[in-house]
Amino acid sequence: MNEDGAPRIAQALSRVPQGSVQVDAPDGLAWAENVAPRTDGRGWITLREVLPGVYLAAGFFHAGQMSLTPPAGENILEINHCWSGRAGWNLRDGRSVYLGEGDVVLHSLGAREDGVTLFPLGYGQGAALWVDLEALAKAGPEPLRRAGVDLEEVYRRFCAPGRPLRIPAGPELAALCSALHQGIHTFTATALEQKALALLLYLLRPQTQGQPVLQFRAQQTDLMCAIHAQLIANLDRRITIGELSKQHFVNTATLKAAFKVVYGQPIASYMKAYRVHKAMQVLRDSDESIASLSLRLGYETQGKFAKAFKNVARMTPSQYRQGCRS
Repeated sequence: MNEDGAPRIAQALSRVPQGSVQVDAPDGLAWAENVAPRTDGRGWITLREVLPGVYLAAGFFHAGQMSLTPPAGENILEINHCWSGRAGWNLRDGRSVYLGEGDVVLHSLGAREDGVTLFPLGYGQGAALWVDLEALAKAGPEPLRRAGVDLEEVYRRFCAPGRPLRIPAGPELAALCSALHQGIHTFTATALEQKALALLLYLLRPQTQGQPVLQFRAQQTDLMCAIHAQLIANLDRRITIGELSKQHFVNTATLKAAFKVVYGQPIASYMKAYRVHKAMQVLRDSDESIASLSLRLGYETQGKFAKAFKNVARMTPSQYRQGCRS
């Protein structure tokens, strides 16, 4: 769990009204008129057509979810990259897919159940490329041909199977994705086109092999969200995995694996970090005693709380409070 992610994004969106999404799109981008983004929080999304038939949407949200209308067309490949936080969505086959920081996942746009993206950590930053393979084939950028990219083969590899594939992370892929995120607001149209083309060449080249994504049924991931809500509403209690398993009629192995897919960490690790980050907020914003805070967050003694806090924050609660007020 990245403590800095949510506050940073919340600050960046402080002037955006609750329940709305600020859209940055150039005049004349017809698709942008139909995107109609919606959210239960705040968001900002930037839209560009970077190549013929290739659309880029980069955004950041302080919200539980957002939805938009993607480009219309047949044979569209969707490429998603998670820059910060976590993001997930449901697929037509009844399963769901979740991304963590640095993940890149490809699948057919038609595999999506709808245009809703979920942010289980309450925030997210990322980008999506929608590649209309037919339109791109007609335009035929020369670098794709020189690199031996066969768009019909791309469709067979990434769209026809109907399941998401993850591209293994690495320094080169991270640099290519970073260039798009950082340059979408500052690059010229030509420079942005070159960066998008470089990413496509890397992802679509024959030697790039996707890996299956660990998936669970949408009902199971929805249950993990309900369990998460239960856990954070009862921070003074230590609810065990065994108790959750019996209460929600799910075996412990599935519970542990599904929670990690949605939230990115095992339950115990996630809740330890969540409690400490909650404590940081209280220490910054109130004068509540550390002893009282320890009990309210489910620690038997102030000593156990201080040890857990130092494990995560690399300092004691007292030192953290003093540092915030100095």
